[in-house]
Amino acid sequence: MKHKGKSSSSFRHPKQVLLFGHTRILVAVFKSMQSCAEITGTSVKTVSRACKGEYAQAAGFYFRRLHPDVEIEMADLDTLPLEEYDRLCGEVRRYLPKETVKAFREKFEQTYGHKKKPRWGLTDNYF
Repeated sequence: MKHKGKSSSSFRHPKQVLLFGHTRILVAVFKSMQSCAEITGTSVKTVSRACKGEYAQAAGFYFRRLHPDVEIEMADLDTLPLEEYDRLCGEVRRYLPKETVKAFREKFEQTYGHKKKPRWGLTDNYF
């Protein structure tokens, strides 16, 4: 028997996350907030808050949830500007100067780089 509405399952569907570098260009698409947090060395809570706009940036990156009305293609990697993506989503967000975001990333790597490595051994050169 099928029920309409909410499922009784406690499993939540993953929320895809777009990652933009300090230059505000799309650099990665993640299948979930969890995988994004693991790769970037941040927490899921930080990724979530940055996606919602509570943080302008986090750890030197800009994070966005994949909007259901916007289609992202492989060709968008390394080409799609953050400002254009926000415009397509109807979002108005604030942006920090690129040099400031780059400095946040460098400070994050100096402070946490040795502690927050992904468990499968990817290096900082992954980005």
